[in-house]
Amino acid sequence: LKRNRTFIDSDTYNTVYILMEKLPYYCYIDVFKQYADKMPYFIGNCDVIIDNKKFNEIKECFISQSVHTNPILKNKFKFREIPNAKLKIENYFKELLGSKLGEKYAKNFN
Repeated sequence: LKRNRTFIDSDTYNTVYILMEKLPYYCYIDVFKQYADKMPYFIGNCDVIIDNKKFNEIKECFISQSVHTNPILKNKFKFREIPNAKLKIENYFKELLGSKLGEKYAKNFN
């Protein structure tokens, strides 16, 4: 999971173009990778886990975080800074891992 880049600056033979309406989900994957080192090692071999309801409540945080940490997106998009975005994301992952895998897997957050 961490080896693959989510966003690229030039086309390749397997480039996937995304619709703007799907951008939040690709930003989620990008941010998910940033936190992969805090997650159990086996998460890297699984599908990306998500709680759509909770994600949709803070998806702007994921977009903002992805744009601000990704040079490719930074040059293409202007998104406003979201106060406490990083904290909201960390709390989201802590709750997600705790509810899906058990509290012991959520201890690396906060």
